[in-house]
Parts: sequence; C-alpha cells; structure tokens
Amino acid sequence: GRVDLKPYFAALMNHRDRLQKNPSIAAEVAREAKLNEKYFAKLVGLLFADNPALLLRRVRDDLRMAHPHAAWRIAGDVAAWQGRLWSFGKVGQIGREGRPDAWMNVVNPLTAQQELKLKIPANAKGEISVFLAAGDGGDGAAGDMVRWIRPRVMLKDQPAIPLTAIKGLAQSASLLQLNELGRTGKYLSVIATAERNGKTIEETARGLGFNPRVLANWVAAVQLGKFASPQVTGHYPSKMFRVGDYEVIR
Repeated sequence: GRVDLKPYFAALMNHRDRLQKNPSIAAEVAREAKLNEKYFAKLVGLLFADNPALLLRRVRDDLRMAHPHAAWRIAGDVAAWQGRLWSFGKVGQIGREGRPDAWMNVVNPLTAQQELKLKIPANAKGEISVFLAAGDGGDGAAGDMVRWIRPRVMLKDQPAIPLTAIKGLAQSASLLQLNELGRTGKYLSVIATAERNGKTIEETARGLGFNPRVLANWVAAVQLGKFASPQVTGHYPSKMFRVGDYEVIR
C-alpha cells in the first residue's frame, strides 16, 4: 500500500536545519521518529535536489520553506495526484488473461491528446470569452507542439456547430425563426391532414418545401401525426468503454 507521508514530512521539516548541515544524520532522525530509514533517506535527497522532476519540484520547495505544521497539507497535495500515478488491481483478478500481473501498477498520466469541454452558463448574458493557454511543462519547449483542433459548440440532440460558423448563426437563426413562424398555420395544417387521412407526415408534406426539423418539432409539440421512419432519440451515438468503471463492460 501507500506510505503515510505525514510523519515523514513532519520529521523532515522539524529537522530541516540539522539535515541541511549534515545529511548523513538522516538514518538517526528516522530511528528517532520510528520511520523507515531507507525511505526517509530518499526524502532527504529530495530536500536537497537541484532539479527534481516537475511533480516533485513544488514538494521540494514546500519542504524547504513551509512551516512544519504544513506537513499534513503537503501530504494531502501529494495524495491528490499520487492516486493517478498508480492503479491497484482488484482482488482475484491478478494474473488472469487481460488483467494486470501485479497488485500495484504504474500509470502514465501523459496523453497525446485531451478533450476540453466547457459548459455555457444558462444565465449567460452578452459575449462569453474563453482563453486557452499551453505551457512547456517546466522542461523547456524543445520538441513541444500544441494544436487546438475542431473547436465547436455542442447542443443536445443536435449536430455540432463549428466555431467558424457561429458568427452568422444568430442571424441565420433569426431569419429562420422569422420565415418559419409565418408558416405555423401551414405546418399545423399538414399535421392535421396527415392525422385525418391516416398518412405519414413525410407523404403529406412531400413537395411543400417545409423545414424537416421544424416540422418534426411541431409534430412533437402537438403529439399528432407519425413518421414513416421512426425518430430515434436518447440513444448512444458512439462506442462506450469502461462503463461504470468496469473494463469488461464496453
């Protein structure tokens, strides 16, 4: 399991000055605090590291500068990302086909791509600004490249709208609303005719130049008429993996 870092950090920070003058007393300090000498020595090495890994850099700075009372807070910060670097296998699954060979397994949190979703506030007024920034991860920019692709607006049960089309979207929506509201009576008449004659909406509306989506919305609103092709909604449009966090359910 994981080591409880709180007593280790507390001992390290309480004896920080002594260790800085003489790092060789690490084993003595560990014995006094009833800690694992080997593990404590590794943390002492982190305290004096000149260029530790990115994740450990902040930990090192906190151990050097923070008050010893902050040991619990620093341990909590480490625990927040520690769980993402290791995975623990389920009891009875280790060694089986398609399962990990060990109980604890290293997880690489780095990924070649990341999907970013931002929810538009329901009560938003005026323009909404979104600023995206990327850094070099603290190891220099050599070989780094970031590409933002397919920025789009997603609406429920609607096709994606590319940001390049957003500028004229409001104008197009207003024009569509103006044109189609004026034909409300015709839409309702077609629905009533289809219902009365027992025909499908498609058959009755054929050749009349109606907007299919607007017509479908009116059919749903008045709960009359039927389509020749069932209108499938609420389905899963793409494959799903790890349903309920279970690898076997996909």
